[in-house]
Amino acid sequence: MFLRQFIRPYAVLVFALVWLLPATNASAQKTTNRFEDLSGILKAGDRVTVVMTDGTSIKARMVEVNAASIVITVEKSQQPRTIPSIEVGRISTRDPVWNGIKIGAGIGTAAGLVGGLLENAICSNETGACPGAIVGLTLIGAAGGGAVGWALDSAQGSRVLYERSGVIVKHETATDVFGRVD
Repeated sequence: MFLRQFIRPYAVLVFALVWLLPATNASAQKTTNRFEDLSGILKAGDRVTVVMTDGTSIKARMVEVNAASIVITVEKSQQPRTIPSIEVGRISTRDPVWNGIKIGAGIGTAAGLVGGLLENAICSNETGACPGAIVGLTLIGAAGGGAVGWALDSAQGSRVLYERSGVIVKHETATDVFGRVD
């Protein structure tokens, strides 16, 4: 009885925190085979990898995209380059790992908080309250969850946003597990 009265308000709080975690951007999940649809998917400043129909690959930042072409800046030169849509075989982007860290840390925090509250309930029955258990297990859960979220998001590699139908383009493999946090 005591445990149920003690845990119930905290369970509601944990549920509310997990439910309120920011969702990932749904538009970032879109893929298309129509070049003209890219204007609704990409925004200026996005890091992209443009693979040409001849197989050459360019890593750059997107400046502008329309139905006829994409304008990019290669990071070394900073000079805008316009590529006609007919020459583009595939456009992909790396999934930022920061959202995986946030989601993992949120789930880990919730799990650690529940564990800490249960430990505190046992302590208060035996020797008195143990607030250190709540704080410690919550922090351990947040760190572990964040690490798992980072690892899972890093393993995904790049996400294809556009692929020209009828053109065979060699796909890249995701080997950069220790990528940058954007």
